Amino acid sequence: MSTIDLGKIKMVWRGAYNNATAYTPDDVVSSGGSSYICILASTGNAVSNGTYWQQMSAAGTNGTDLTSTLGTQGQIIYRDGSGLAALNAGTAGQVLQTGGSGANPSWVNASGGKTLQVVSTTFRTGENLNNSNLGGTWREIGTTSFELAMTPQKSGSKILVNFQPHIFGHNNSGTSWDSVRGRIHYRYSTSSPTSDTLIPANKGDGYLGTIAAGDLSGYSGGHWIHHKPNVTILHDHDTPSGETITYTLYVRSANTGSSYDWRFNNYTSDNGEDGVGRIILTELDL
Repeated sequence: MSTIDLGKIKMVWRGAYNNATAYTPDDVVSSGGSSYICILASTGNAVSNGTYWQQMSAAGTNGTDLTSTLGTQGQIIYRDGSGLAALNAGTAGQVLQTGGSGANPSWVNASGGKTLQVVSTTFRTGENLNNSNLGGTWREIGTTSFELAMTPQKSGSKILVNFQPHIFGHNNSGTSWDSVRGRIHYRYSTSSPTSDTLIPANKGDGYLGTIAAGDLSGYSGGHWIHHKPNVTILHDHDTPSGETITYTLYVRSANTGSSYDWRFNNYTSDNGEDGVGRIILTELDL
């Protein structure tokens, strides 16, 4: 019975080329990152010899070994004018900024626009006054009934001041009129404000603005009114480093008689939560 030699019926991987090895057709070797297939029996003929070898695949371009560029935790990779480079980690809170075309990136301090702190409180036990206490004179509604302090965390910040006093007026008798006004004062010490100037030039003690309050004009005896203004002012303060700034409410009435009673932030069973006053201070880094 005759025998027919079909030769190899598939390629045979022989590993890296060795010029001392005898190769037969369909042997496959690697050399220089490329692969070659033997097409004619060969010993000692380099893979570049097209009589014995055909190239199957070519080596690609080697990539960059980033371990030689990056060596410290927090570094990031970028391309400078000549090649890949590493940008070292910035400090806590910094952000990455581009310098535009032709420039390298860098770490910079955040440009602001965030809330630094918020302090707030409510007041349920206020003060009861009449015209003889308020008429013609600015009187502080504090120090326990309506004031709040804050120590700024950053120089040059601004404070958003929100006052929500509750003002409760009562006409005891007659039909004469009366009204009450309020001012948001601030100070840098524990003493009363020394200035009646609206935001003085030196940003020292003074007041921020006036609150329109209750008006009992023309009401008959026994009439009550509720008034709860909500006033927000952005204060460009100049608080000395480490010191506290205190905000408080000053009020006065138009008349000096005793026929009107004014209650401030007075929580009672009649008033309920409507009688509660609030102050909210928000320090902003703008």
